[in-house]
Amino acid sequence: DMLYALQLLDRHKNAIAMQLSNFQQSNMIVSDLTPKNLQPLKLIDEGKVFNLLVTEEEANKALEDDAFRMSMLQEYKKKYFNLFIDDNTNEEPANDTPTESGEENVELSLNEKSKKKNRLPNKAQGKTRSCNWRDEETLLLLSSYGQHQNSYGNGQMPHLKFWKLIMEQMKDHEIDKTREQCINKMENLKKSYKKTKDANNQSGNGVDTCAYYEILDDMFSTKPWIKLLSVAGNSVRLANIQNDLSASPPCKKKKSDLDEAKINFLEDAIIDRQLKREQKATYNERKLQIFGKIAESLNK
Repeated sequence: DMLYALQLLDRHKNAIAMQLSNFQQSNMIVSDLTPKNLQPLKLIDEGKVFNLLVTEEEANKALEDDAFRMSMLQEYKKKYFNLFIDDNTNEEPANDTPTESGEENVELSLNEKSKKKNRLPNKAQGKTRSCNWRDEETLLLLSSYGQHQNSYGNGQMPHLKFWKLIMEQMKDHEIDKTREQCINKMENLKKSYKKTKDANNQSGNGVDTCAYYEILDDMFSTKPWIKLLSVAGNSVRLANIQNDLSASPPCKKKKSDLDEAKINFLEDAIIDRQLKREQKATYNERKLQIFGKIAESLNK
């Protein structure tokens, strides 16, 4: 046992001697590669220590000129940060790797932050992916939105509470949709309805339609972002009046013609309002019928 212990001790001494020799050789190589006219300069920024090799002139200027010192430090960060990325493109570096002097490897931590930042969009993208909606799901969303839109529209109900109530009703019927998905669905329905409604108002024919048009029309026909029929129709008459005025000299235009145009304009507006009231009453009846059918289909 004693002989075996002595053999182990000799092996250990030889290993230490070999490591010491390799360390001395590496220091000699580094000293040979380092230019003789450079000297170390230690700079501290945000608690991090940076060891630079600079000329004597640069070191003196860095001590006197704050702007030059910061410029030198930024150039050092940029140079060695890019070098670190190029050397470790195919490797996964470890966090907080210490240097020989015990200082934190700043380039490594910056590289890790960059990789984490690049991974963020993939996570966010998974939450906002589009999804398919069945008819019963869309009808329930419209029904829930219609029940609370008056309180939400006049400012009595905040945005978060409004969508929280809608989400609770969706979950009560075992429909798993996120708030973002419901908001996106309603925005798409509004865009489709607005496009159809504006086209019908401009043409005056009212033949275009879209999915869930009657329900959407009952909910949003009076909203300010919809071009009203009276406005669209009267814009044509106003354009004709302007064309008539420009076709002849202003001094020859009789005042009675302008008065007649104003009267016709007001008559058209009154007729349009009456039609709007009649249509509104019809839509209210349709709304009750449609929501009744929705409730029946959901209870089955």
